[in-house]
Amino acid sequence: MSEISGSKLKQIREEQHIPLEQVAKATRIRLSILQDLESDEYSDLGSRAQFRGFLKLYADFLGVPLEETAPQSPKEEDQPPSEEQPKQAIPEAKVPAEVKTSPKAKPSKKRESKPIRSRKKASTAPKAEKSAETLAPLTVSRSQQMLDDIGRQLNAHRRYLDIPWDLLVEQTHIPRAQLIALEQGNLDAFASPAEAKGLLQSYARFLNLNTDLLMVQFADALQERLAEKAASERRPRKRARLLSPRWVALRRFFTLDLFFGTLLVGGIIFFMVWGAAQLMNQPEALTEATNLPEIQEVLIGSPTPLGLEPTLTPTEGEPAFQLPTATPLSVPLDTTAPIQVVVHARQSVWVKVSADDKEVFQGRMSAGSVEAYTAEEFLEVEAGNAAALEIVYNQTQLDPFSRVGQLLRLRFDANGMQDISATPPYLPTPTQTSVP
Repeated sequence: MSEISGSKLKQIREEQHIPLEQVAKATRIRLSILQDLESDEYSDLGSRAQFRGFLKLYADFLGVPLEETAPQSPKEEDQPPSEEQPKQAIPEAKVPAEVKTSPKAKPSKKRESKPIRSRKKASTAPKAEKSAETLAPLTVSRSQQMLDDIGRQLNAHRRYLDIPWDLLVEQTHIPRAQLIALEQGNLDAFASPAEAKGLLQSYARFLNLNTDLLMVQFADALQERLAEKAASERRPRKRARLLSPRWVALRRFFTLDLFFGTLLVGGIIFFMVWGAAQLMNQPEALTEATNLPEIQEVLIGSPTPLGLEPTLTPTEGEPAFQLPTATPLSVPLDTTAPIQVVVHARQSVWVKVSADDKEVFQGRMSAGSVEAYTAEEFLEVEAGNAAALEIVYNQTQLDPFSRVGQLLRLRFDANGMQDISATPPYLPTPTQTSVP
């Protein structure tokens, strides 16, 4: 059953018409702590164990079990008068004993007094057990301590703002029982940790607390609680067996490396034996004997008949077949110009032609196209692929260029042709710097 709350103990005390000062004097608990217990406020208490101890003392004084939710039956309240009845019956039994009628009456007093002492001892035994139970310390987990710290912060701030419970329930739309559970750090009172997190966030935001810090503390408490739960659910380890020294020595010798090494060496030996057996059982192939010629015959050689190949002469009716000859590349040019250059593009290539410092052509020449250029002083030809051009200079065809994919720069003037591919087209002009 659930643990009884301080408000229910207050209700039971009021039904029994017991003042709170009497409870404080009997249990030796401060009046302020009893008032906090009855109003379900536990911020002044050090820990949950201390709160549970005070609650148990209060419940024992009222005669209510700590784990019950209702007060005891009225029959149990009538027990103290029943204990006083045997005490009153004892002097009545002593009255006939004072009259000295016979000596046999004396042992009866002793027999009657023994059960009375035993009852007293029996009545004091439960009280000693109850005091031992109240003094027994309760172990509180670290996660519960963290939740208690969060609850103390909420309770302290609520009491500082002096906000009544009715206003809290109306503004936050959270039942009072759940608000008290948050302040007590009782996570088991909620359906899930997610519900407790949402209610805690709403309550902290209403009290104008640092919500982010409280959420971090709550997450740490949940993580610690999961770790404690996992540690409690771990299976106990098996007890170690005591092995004999011989068995320990064998286990040290027969290791996994020894097993795989032995398996590897055994496999190699098996394949070597199997290969040797296959070679021995294989039948020898019969080689046919061939008669080799003698050395003299090989050196002297055999006479071979010489035959004359007939020569074919063309007849008068059939003309002789002639191979085509390469015709030189010629384009009609102005013969008065001293420099004449014909450019033939064997492939599609980019070409730039300048005559007497004037740009004549710049662009891409298609494969098979032929262009002719003339100049008075000099003529420069630039191409992106040297191997793609054939050039005729002053009716003289130049040797083909074998530099595939390389830049080609040629200069034609009255002195002849110059290959200036290695020099850059434009040289930077040096700047004069003043020396201080």
